[in-house]
Amino acid sequence: MGICLDKKGRILKTLTVLCFGFLLTACTPIMANLGGTSQTAEDTTTDQQLFVEGVRQITQQQKPDLLLQLQDRFPGSLWADQAESILDLSEQISRQKQKIEQLEKQTIDLSSGKQIVLLNDQITQYASENKRLQEELDISNKRLEALRELTIELELK
Repeated sequence: MGICLDKKGRILKTLTVLCFGFLLTACTPIMANLGGTSQTAEDTTTDQQLFVEGVRQITQQQKPDLLLQLQDRFPGSLWADQAESILDLSEQISRQKQKIEQLEKQTIDLSSGKQIVLLNDQITQYASENKRLQEELDISNKRLEALRELTIELELK
């Protein structure tokens, strides 16, 4: 389980580094000019603020409401493009966390012996059924032998 937690930590660190990388590249004035946006300084501050707060929300493992709001309110913004990338990464991380939790649960179930107990129960049931069927087979074989003997006696008479 220590290995799984280490992977979770690395994934979160990677997401944080990527978020701040996006933040730094989006802050470059050249990028704003290349994007061709005609937003006012107030709009840029607003979408930038939504982005920064949204990244903070994601890193605190909360719902990404602010990044989604940023995409809705400023669809052509460079910040919205960065938010989309972060949301995609966040979704991938969420799916990986779920897989890790499932694997950890399976590991715990196996190590706690639940599977072994269930398998032992099945083996006991099958052994009991096998014994019952063997007894029925023995009875049937005895009856068959008795019928053969009776048939032989009838043929001799």
